[in-house]
Amino acid sequence: MAGADVITTNNFVCVEHQLAREGLESELVSMTQAAANCATKAIARAHSQLPTGLTRKLEIAGALPPLQVCYFVPELSPEEMVAQYSTIARALSPSVDVLLGETLASAAEACAAATAAASTGVRTWISLTLHDDLSSTLRGGDSLVSTIDQLVALKLPKLEGILLNCCSTECIDAAMPKLAA
Repeated sequence: MAGADVITTNNFVCVEHQLAREGLESELVSMTQAAANCATKAIARAHSQLPTGLTRKLEIAGALPPLQVCYFVPELSPEEMVAQYSTIARALSPSVDVLLGETLASAAEACAAATAAASTGVRTWISLTLHDDLSSTLRGGDSLVSTIDQLVALKLPKLEGILLNCCSTECIDAAMPKLAA
């Protein structure tokens, strides 16, 4: 916890697609809530270890992970994605400070995660992953600028940030001039 202000729930593979491979899809909500409970306990432990008189604001980000295979566009309709993300978001929302759409590879997936998160009233961050070819496109082929435009067009009041993760610094550097335009 040294230096961390936000910790993320460890539910990255707690999605129907992954759990169904093991016949555990019915455990999605309980596993997701268990991840949130572990994060809550970690925050409490970190606070208990602070020197007397020292306070620190620590937050929990509840992960809204890729719904099928990381770095690939899910083979789901937008409605199916919103439904699956809504289940995860509802399971996390009582225990987290922010919902984090994490390592999302397409505009459709990002918009679905943001829409589902918005229904909970919890602050939302959406993190996208860029293709390694320095083209400023998401791994699923959508333009970064177009994806951001689509997220902004949703006009979600709790959408606080659009982030980039799981891509090289070179990819991020290449995308910055396009974002500044």
